[in-house]
Amino acid sequence: MKKIMKRAFAAVIVAVMVLCAAPLSGIADFITTAQAAGGYKVGDTIYFGSYPQHEITSMAQKARIMEQQKNNKNIYEYKGIQYYYKNDSNKLYRIDPIEWKVLSVEDDEIYVLAYDVLDIQPYNESGNTVWANSSLRTWLNSYFYSSAFSDLEKKKINWSKIQNGDDPYTGEDGGIDTKDKIFIPSYADVTDPNMGFTSYYYENSSWNEDSAYKDGLRTCRFSNYATNIFSEKKNKDIYAERLYWLRNSGYCVMDFDGNRFYYGYISGCNVQSDIGVRPAMKLDLNSSSYKVKSNSNYSIKVVDDTTGQPVSGASISFEGETIKADSSGSASLRTSDSSSSTSAVRISAKGYATQTLRLYELNPYSMNTINLSSESNPVSMALADLYLNGDEIKGPTVSILGKTFPLFKFSGGINIPLSDIVKVNVSTENDTRNKTAKYILGVNSSYSVDTDSARSEDYQNFKDFYKSALGGSNQNALNKYNKLRRLLKDEDGSLGFSCGIKFAGYLEFSYATGNMVLKDGGIIVTAEAAVSTDVPFAGICYATFKIGGEFSGDLNLSQTSSGLLSASTKLSISVKPTIGVGAKLLMKDLASIEVGIDGKITGAVKIPADSFRNAFSAYLSAQCYIKAKALFLFENKWSTNFPNLELYPNFGQFQTSSAGSFEIDENGNVVTINESDLKLIDRSYNDNKQFHTSSVTGNDYLNDTSVYPYGYPELVQLDDGRVMALYLYDDGTKSDINRTTLYYSIYNNNQWSVPLPVNNSGLADFPVKVCSSGNKIYAVWQRAAEVMQDSYEIEDVVDKTELVYAEFNGTTWSKPVTIDTAGKYQMLYSIAEKDGKVAVEWSENSENNYTLESGTTTVYYKTLADGAWSDVTTVDSGKGIADASIGFVGDEIKMIYSVDADGDLTTANDSEIYVNGTKLTSNEVDEGEISYQNGKFYWIQGAELFEYDGGTLNNTGLKIENDYRVLTNGKTTAVTSLVTDGFKNELVVAFKNGNTYTKPVALTEYGKHIGYYDAILNSNGSVSVLADVDNLSGNKDAYPYTTTDMVCDIISGKKDLGIENVTVSDNVSVGSTVTFDGTVTNSGTTPIDSYSVFIKDSKNNVLTEKPVYDTILPGESKTFTVDYTLPESFTKQDVSAVVSADGDANASNNSQTITVGYTDIAVAEASIARDGTITATIVNNGIETAKNVSVKYNVIDGASKTLLSTFSVGTVAAGEIKTVTYSVPAAYLKIENSYCVNKFELDVTTDSEELSVANNTYDVVYAPIAVESISLNTSTLSLENGQTAQLVATVYPSNAFNKGVHFVSDSTDVATVDDNGNIITVGNGTAIITAITDDGDYIAQCQVTVSVKVKGVDLDQKDITINVDNTIALKANINPDVASDKTVEWTSSDTSVATVDKDGVVRGVKTGNTTITAKTNDGGFEASCTVNVINAVKGITVSDTRIALYPNKTKQLKASVTPADADNPNVVWESNDDEVATVSETGLVTAKMPGTATITVKSVDGEYTATCTVTVGKHVSSIVLSDTELTMPAGTSETLYATVMPLAAFNKTVTWVSTNPKVATVDGNGNVKAIKAGTTTVIAYCEDGDVTASCIVTVTNSATGIEMSESEVYIARNSQKQLNATVKPDTAENKNITWESKYPEIATVDSNGLVTAKMAGTTIVVATSADGEFKAYCSVKVVGVDAVSTASIDYATGIITGLSSNLNSLDNYIEVTDESCELKYDKLGTDSIVYLTRNGKVIDAYTVVLFGDVNGDGWYDGQDAITVSCLANGMLTREQVGEAVWMAADCNHDGKIDQADVDLLNQAGLLLSSVDQTKPTEELLETSSEYNEYLNLIDQSVEVKSDEPEQESPETQKPSLLEFLLMTIWNYIKLILSLIK
Repeated sequence: MKKIMKRAFAAVIVAVMVLCAAPLSGIADFITTAQAAGGYKVGDTIYFGSYPQHEITSMAQKARIMEQQKNNKNIYEYKGIQYYYKNDSNKLYRIDPIEWKVLSVEDDEIYVLAYDVLDIQPYNESGNTVWANSSLRTWLNSYFYSSAFSDLEKKKINWSKIQNGDDPYTGEDGGIDTKDKIFIPSYADVTDPNMGFTSYYYENSSWNEDSAYKDGLRTCRFSNYATNIFSEKKNKDIYAERLYWLRNSGYCVMDFDGNRFYYGYISGCNVQSDIGVRPAMKLDLNSSSYKVKSNSNYSIKVVDDTTGQPVSGASISFEGETIKADSSGSASLRTSDSSSSTSAVRISAKGYATQTLRLYELNPYSMNTINLSSESNPVSMALADLYLNGDEIKGPTVSILGKTFPLFKFSGGINIPLSDIVKVNVSTENDTRNKTAKYILGVNSSYSVDTDSARSEDYQNFKDFYKSALGGSNQNALNKYNKLRRLLKDEDGSLGFSCGIKFAGYLEFSYATGNMVLKDGGIIVTAEAAVSTDVPFAGICYATFKIGGEFSGDLNLSQTSSGLLSASTKLSISVKPTIGVGAKLLMKDLASIEVGIDGKITGAVKIPADSFRNAFSAYLSAQCYIKAKALFLFENKWSTNFPNLELYPNFGQFQTSSAGSFEIDENGNVVTINESDLKLIDRSYNDNKQFHTSSVTGNDYLNDTSVYPYGYPELVQLDDGRVMALYLYDDGTKSDINRTTLYYSIYNNNQWSVPLPVNNSGLADFPVKVCSSGNKIYAVWQRAAEVMQDSYEIEDVVDKTELVYAEFNGTTWSKPVTIDTAGKYQMLYSIAEKDGKVAVEWSENSENNYTLESGTTTVYYKTLADGAWSDVTTVDSGKGIADASIGFVGDEIKMIYSVDADGDLTTANDSEIYVNGTKLTSNEVDEGEISYQNGKFYWIQGAELFEYDGGTLNNTGLKIENDYRVLTNGKTTAVTSLVTDGFKNELVVAFKNGNTYTKPVALTEYGKHIGYYDAILNSNGSVSVLADVDNLSGNKDAYPYTTTDMVCDIISGKKDLGIENVTVSDNVSVGSTVTFDGTVTNSGTTPIDSYSVFIKDSKNNVLTEKPVYDTILPGESKTFTVDYTLPESFTKQDVSAVVSADGDANASNNSQTITVGYTDIAVAEASIARDGTITATIVNNGIETAKNVSVKYNVIDGASKTLLSTFSVGTVAAGEIKTVTYSVPAAYLKIENSYCVNKFELDVTTDSEELSVANNTYDVVYAPIAVESISLNTSTLSLENGQTAQLVATVYPSNAFNKGVHFVSDSTDVATVDDNGNIITVGNGTAIITAITDDGDYIAQCQVTVSVKVKGVDLDQKDITINVDNTIALKANINPDVASDKTVEWTSSDTSVATVDKDGVVRGVKTGNTTITAKTNDGGFEASCTVNVINAVKGITVSDTRIALYPNKTKQLKASVTPADADNPNVVWESNDDEVATVSETGLVTAKMPGTATITVKSVDGEYTATCTVTVGKHVSSIVLSDTELTMPAGTSETLYATVMPLAAFNKTVTWVSTNPKVATVDGNGNVKAIKAGTTTVIAYCEDGDVTASCIVTVTNSATGIEMSESEVYIARNSQKQLNATVKPDTAENKNITWESKYPEIATVDSNGLVTAKMAGTTIVVATSADGEFKAYCSVKVVGVDAVSTASIDYATGIITGLSSNLNSLDNYIEVTDESCELKYDKLGTDSIVYLTRNGKVIDAYTVVLFGDVNGDGWYDGQDAITVSCLANGMLTREQVGEAVWMAADCNHDGKIDQADVDLLNQAGLLLSSVDQTKPTEELLETSSEYNEYLNLIDQSVEVKSDEPEQESPETQKPSLLEFLLMTIWNYIKLILSLIK
């Protein structure tokens, strides 16, 4: 399990290695010469990237640095070093190289981990999650990645496939694998020894510092920056100061703990805690890198990254010096001896972003082109947001109960967020040649294409869309938009109304003249309604804007057109007002305004404008109604028309229609509603109904007309498949104010039962809240506490209600129980159940204000468990509580409620969610019901459905309007909600698919207004709906609704496949294959597995069709494509795309039309010759003939263009190609420099409507002749030092415009070169001279070799002495030291004495003398050395290194020298302590006295030594034993210990023996084992000294333990069980045992172990031995059954009574006391046996008695009467029939069996004859009054005790057989007569 560490951490001193200055954008030194070849190993250190690390604490230094100019990233540069300033803490940090440790090397990739904790971050900002979804992953791969590395470094970082393993302890899923650039290590990584870590785990329970768990790699340093950041964090854990994250969610590594120093300990931590981050990544070893050369020239050219133009005057800073680039952008820097691969090269220029490289990234043998990004490049150019601060636009208002509400309102404004447009560079080879930069505007972040051609095609489409919307066909523009919309980024914005904004545009820049200028650009802003907007759009609105502006400044927009993308003409923006704020007042349902508006708001937008009032106007044309309602009893209604009311900018007066019942006053108020205006609900619709009846024939009782309009229906699904409906309904037998009655009906076997009241109390019922479990239903509702008077006002009602509770047990409803009495009005109540425990919550207002506008509101709850209600618990109290719900999360009760943040319940979307008194969310929760379903809570927040499971808050992403229900059938989850359209609304449903929901689809098609509803999801996927549906009047001048119907539907799945967004590809020409694509949507409620797409011509003929086999879920959309080859005869026409699916219920949305066959005139290609002749090909790629075609020739000059000529082409037929030419005047062909081109534009136009206009222009450039290659007059030169030479470069072609060349040397310490090719030699060696062209950077090279002659040689030694086999190295010094050839030859004059190798190493062979000579290869110079070889002693050994002697004893030692033939083998002997031992000259040692001495032998030659340790000891004198006497029980063991004296004795070996091994044995180590009772002597003997010691051992037969026969037993109540216990060993003398029960009230045990069970429960029986008090235990579990409901059990006799007839289960009557036991029985009637079993074994048995049922068939009837008659008349006796039958015969429980009992049974048989006994009991209870009377005829609840006296026998004589037969026949006759009657 994870360990959450709570330890105080001590501070550490962080040592930061500062290597060199580096910018925040990155440094690198990760590839050296050896490493580039793959020389890395685990544990190596590298430096790569840079990050703020070291804090500058010196105030003076900090002041000097901050005097410099900082950039927009708060970075200062001072003396070549960069610093980061953190504003919020006023701290300055040096940006240092990041140190990394290599964890693994694989092929050309290394895995590295930061050595330091670099920053502090939470694992995830909100809630538990896995790595794939963590905010830390996002931070690392965005902010950290972009901040720590340069662009070149980023190229070296590989994408890594990260395997996210499961939790190492719990096994919880670690989430999906990810693909990351930057990540953090996993638990598996930091415990992998192959990566340099120690394996885990620290387990030393007795800790000390020496044994502390340490891992040097798992521990790390914390940078100053990280340490300071931690102290600044608000969400820090005080125990987390020295932790850093692992990738496994919630795991971290402890750097150290100040108390116990657990270095590298792996712990657990809250994922939202702010703790350390050690980044990790994988680097590519194949990334470009070069060997760094000292004293070398490096050529650099600095160019603009977009235009390629040279950046003249750019600064190149290197090793403290700054070089300026020349006019061609070129410069040369020179390395020195101290230059390293990490040396930084920083390139900067005004107007450009500074770039930093490392020296290893530069090539010394070619031109290094550095691309600088302009700070005003097209990507960074800003499009300013179009933003006009708007106003809140309100509709007319209504005043109710002192509060004023608008009928609707919305936030108006202009917000087009252009600054956030995503730009994509369209870079192609052609663009570079034509010096054009093109950009796409508006694509989403996931936009990606594989090829330049695909990106260019997209650019053409964006440009086409703009051109088409600007002046082309509206239908054609829609086609273009549908093609692009999937690529576009969604933004929230507003065009007067809030809406979803998309952008589609393009920018085109030209840099032909060397300067970047904006040539063309445009953007279209489209607006569509999002589900969350409160004003749905009636189409796709758009506005087009021309983009202009200077390149160095911000771009600007000017509006060119606007309209609606649809098949119709361009329209003003039109929306439908949706009721939001005005729809509810204060407390939902309790006091509310229901508002309906049917019409539209028309708005006009004109931008740019200086204010919103000048940019937007809006008018309302609509019919409106208002209904005010309070407490489910009081209401009133109003309605009117608004003909054309100006809403904005000036709220205008208007003339109401004659039918309108109210007018707008000068403040815009429609009507003022006071409490006195609210009257009792008119019940005239129900005057003819006295009780619940159906207007529909048959038993479809729940479809009814003219019902109570506020039925608040509830549907409940039971486990047995039944469905119960509960709802409020009028009971016409009561007065108006008391009429509302809570009814229920059960759906079973495809029909609803007759509705019945839940409880016919005569009081008014109000809405019910229910929950269910199994076949039980739990309900809570509000009802009147008394019968109310129709004259009551609202204030009379609020203190006369109570909250009641009832249960449905599967058959009947229990009597309601009051859980809150009258006095305070109960609101916001709900109910939940878990495992039989029920919880009910409600709210009350301190002032009894049902609107909650005054006083405080308190939330309460109660629980019901084991039949008893708890006391009231107060959850919270305050102002603004708006809704609440109760539920269970696990076993814990959760109260979720919303609190209005400002306390004003009339404002919307400003509530906060609280959980048990703690705030969970901020104030953005919508007004709406909080609900609970299957362990989760739901509510609407930001128009989306949220769910909360007690730990995790999750946004489902499902857009919801209002009044939702969460449905589930155990397999599928669905959500229903209402969608409003004017006065109508319909139900929609969304199904859960994985972790998301499908798009909502229509569920109902009533075409009316659903007031209140409930729904359930059936097991077959259908949805059952019960709703109050208001009928429409159809009168526009009256209140829109008439009566209300109750509608019950089971809505099975339907299919509804629709098509939209159909487009056709642009390659529309005769004979071409075009592609139609579009979107199909399943708007039905069941999946569609396949469908077909048909393409039809204008005459509805099928051109082609395509079957598609793909499942589309409800609400899901998918795309399709269909290819079709256009025939030769095809002409421009409207083509339809039609979809068809089997069972499609709606054909109205199956087709969409698109026009195909426009003309498409284009410039296919164009070129310009050197003489200025432009040749162009014009082609018509379309279907229609292009008319009046002309070509304009323009010359482009910056942002402007000049018309040179216009040429009329005339008519171009479809597919026709025409070639045109034009000669450009010579004045426009002049070239200024090699970087500029002259650009000409061809623009073709036609009078015909075109498919595409983006291909109507074509640019050609007239460019200078470029360099193609270069050569040198020689490729090699050999020179002596001091010589000079010149290289001559030839540039090709000879007429190239720029033939400039410059030269560089890669070894300036060998040869230098100037730009004219003049070479000067300065040192010995080889230099590569490279010639580089200014144009094209072509190179040619020459290798220059410079040499120096040898002038002499000498040796470092002239005379040496050396031992045989030893070596000495001689060194030859060449003069001069810089000579080119320093090789020498070594020789020995006598190799038998000494040899010499090629490196001058001399080795002695034998004694003697010889001469060693060195001779130079260059010049033959010689030098010599005399060598004397000797044979000396090299070491010495002694024959013994350790000896032991008794006093006066001797030992001869021998010495040996090496080599054996050494010149002087003599040695000297010596003792360091002569009193202990002496040694002679020959090595004879003599022992003197006990002690230790060291004998040393030393060689005379070399004084080498060897030693021998001499120990002089004593004989053994005695033995001492640890025990001299032992008493042991048989079978046990003991150990004796012997101490030998004296301690200095030599031979301490002890032998052990037992004198009687049959009693006890002993082994060689003194271990004694007792065998049997008796006595023996154990003797210890030591041979040295011949001494002994003894111990007397006595063995006894004592007890050693006790064993129980059973460890666990189950027995029934009132039964017995014998337990047995055995004392061990069997030979024990005392085997007496005592017995005890820990809980004798459960079971007792006697002195012999006989257990007697008393009551259900568990006790422990203990057996204790008298000898030794050893104990054994047995768990005794007493089990049985308990009676519940009406059942009763006589435990003395085992008789069960109180059951109902016709039972097949005891589930609701008998409970087993232990869940491991179960009941077994075959039938349930009198004398049936019920067995209590466990694991198949019978524990107890019980007998059933059903009064009246004497024959045991489960019924009591006339058949039983015969047997009872026999008993009554003495024909049968109690002994004959048995006790159970005898009890059952006493039907009236008067203690005797007589004719009265017989008569009861005859009456029962009569009732039962009218009952269909084949029907289920539940159905009989609901449908048969005879069955209910039958059940109540004989009381089954009477308990019959076993001690009742036996009935006395009748005094009369037993009747004869004849008399008995006659009486029996008479009873049958009476039965038949009663049946006839």
